[in-house]
Amino acid sequence: MYNLNESQCDKLDQILDLFENKDYLEAEKILTVEPNERKANALLDVLVRRRFITRVGETEENLLPIVINLESPADIFIENGGFKAEFKKQQLKEQSDLAKEGTQINIHATGHGNLINTGNQNTINAQINISARDIAFFQEELKKHKVEQEDINEISAIVIAEEPEIVGYGPQAKNWIRKMLDKSLNGTWEIGIAASGGILTEIIKKFYGI
Repeated sequence: MYNLNESQCDKLDQILDLFENKDYLEAEKILTVEPNERKANALLDVLVRRRFITRVGETEENLLPIVINLESPADIFIENGGFKAEFKKQQLKEQSDLAKEGTQINIHATGHGNLINTGNQNTINAQINISARDIAFFQEELKKHKVEQEDINEISAIVIAEEPEIVGYGPQAKNWIRKMLDKSLNGTWEIGIAASGGILTEIIKKFYGI
């Protein structure tokens, strides 16, 4: 969550809502949500790090870009409640951890891809290496990220049968990712919501070679 407070999460959701049904937005419109240009730019940086947007048209004179483009992982994230839902889930988890006096265990997997996740799933660095259309490596990568075999079999059948669309992967793959995000939210998949969407998106994109 990059140590975001509830107010920042609310503003990030408002920025994503500004896109409505478009995949791009004039960046100056963000100032209707956060009038302070420096703070608005910091919020954009959060969205860039989460791979929800890309900045287009940077200039030396202005902190904000000319346009921001919405990326496909943002659609699924918004449908699952956005930043405020993530913030509330994180609060509940922290309260639960305090009650159990538990600690978050680091996960470190090595091989063709690796994942390092520390703390309360605040930061994640993932390197995914899959040869395009190599279903064995694809399945191995999912297994390393704690995806259950039944779910691996389901998405394997989908990516073999379904070709990606021009602007991203197909509808069946998107529905599968939504299902996995639900599992992350309810705790039946041990990868946190902050990391899960980006990991699955990257693995599927690498399989398709996009």
